[in-house]
Amino acid sequence: MRKFKFHIEKELSPIFGEIWRPYATVEIAKEEEFIPYETLVDSGADITLITKLTGEYLGLKIEEDDKFHDLSGIAGEVVPSIIKKVRMKIEDVEFEARVGWAMTEEVPLVLGRLDILKKFDIEFKEEEGNVIFKLKQ
Repeated sequence: MRKFKFHIEKELSPIFGEIWRPYATVEIAKEEEFIPYETLVDSGADITLITKLTGEYLGLKIEEDDKFHDLSGIAGEVVPSIIKKVRMKIEDVEFEARVGWAMTEEVPLVLGRLDILKKFDIEFKEEEGNVIFKLKQ
């Protein structure tokens, strides 16, 4: 089974003190090249989320038949977004995934479950400082 390791960073929370946040480098296609992005691996996020400027840089366009969706997180704050399909790579594994293209910059880049967990099992190893992506057979 192929495995890819990414890092977990220790950060300071005003409520909990030191906490660990898992990050993974994901490459998203811009025409024929892939652009690397550092994303927060969020096992509670339904969909991968990118910012408005990120989507524009990647060449995404608002099409006439696109529908705006109000995505929200645990806090319930609504983020107007359009669902788009993009080509992605994690290490050398290329696949298509749906992303929520937020119409704001006020969101982090988040790697969510949709289409990602079809390709990978993800294991969080805080004590080792790693998040491990295991390619499914």
